[in-house]
Amino acid sequence: FVLSRKIVCNVPDCRYSCASVQDYECHYNSLHRYSCGECKKTLPNAHLLDLHLSESHDSYFAAQVAAGKKPMFACFLEECPHRSKDPAERRDHCIREHKFPHDFRFDKQVHAQKKQPKQRADSGEMEVEPVVESSVGKNTKNFNFGHSKTRSFKTKKGAEKTDILESNRMVVELLESLPN
Repeated sequence: FVLSRKIVCNVPDCRYSCASVQDYECHYNSLHRYSCGECKKTLPNAHLLDLHLSESHDSYFAAQVAAGKKPMFACFLEECPHRSKDPAERRDHCIREHKFPHDFRFDKQVHAQKKQPKQRADSGEMEVEPVVESSVGKNTKNFNFGHSKTRSFKTKKGAEKTDILESNRMVVELLESLPN
């Protein structure tokens, strides 16, 4: 008889478990490999994670942008040295120079809404929102970037399921169509 062992994700607060190394690698690569330590946002590659960290969490970057002395927003393509003065100019650059689709929204930030405890007017008590269990491993959509490894993103119930998948499909097609 064969003993079956479960592989458990070792990332704090992640309760994912699976039976195969391939499933674990898929889970880890899609949810943890390029994850922002500050806000937990997951990005598809190291370059986009670097851009996110600079643009969203770096006070020096924010000061440089506020000063407006030099373009600070790097192109979404790592190979491109172009820098723009703002995200709108970068978007125009990507559409014009790299033929990104007009509805491409890689630059849009997804902000998780943090619920602040509400102070009750009638007493010193505070209302506290109940803790919701993590849904890692549930409601995931798998897709392939043209390589052997499958990647996946979590989807929310009732959300449009084609947006991120379609965007990622377009990114892959765009990147593959670029000259080497």
